[in-house]
Amino acid sequence: MKLKSILLSTALAAAVMLPGTVWAKSLTVAIPNNLTGLDPTNINDTLSQTSIRLIYQGLFGFDKDMKLVPLLAESYEANDNATEFTIKLREGVKFHDGTDFNAAAVKTNIDRLANPDNKLSPDPQRAFRCDDPVSCPSGCDDDFACRSGKIRQRH
Repeated sequence: MKLKSILLSTALAAAVMLPGTVWAKSLTVAIPNNLTGLDPTNINDTLSQTSIRLIYQGLFGFDKDMKLVPLLAESYEANDNATEFTIKLREGVKFHDGTDFNAAAVKTNIDRLANPDNKLSPDPQRAFRCDDPVSCPSGCDDDFACRSGKIRQRH
């Protein structure tokens, strides 16, 4: 009888430590203030930007030492003047609706941000100018590379 109790206790303890099946459920989060928006290109407060990073992922981010690290980008190369960048995108990534993440999606987002008619805040036209449009390189063997045109910081 004692052996049976020990075996049962051991089995129950082991079962508790096994990972269980987790089903998707809603997550409710409490924050001290209202977010100013959910569009990452149209917010400029720290609380909203921090919250948005839990929903959206960018091409690059920063590690704990504030060094640039790739997220949706795998790598990048700059020309000699650092005015053009070729970014290799991570393959196999999909948006929440199943649409592929690719160079065309990146181009659409950069074009949207650079368009002064969109009046996004903070105003990107004060921060940089696009001398050449963002493009998907001609002769590119796949859809996972994107080249930015001459995006320069305004002084």
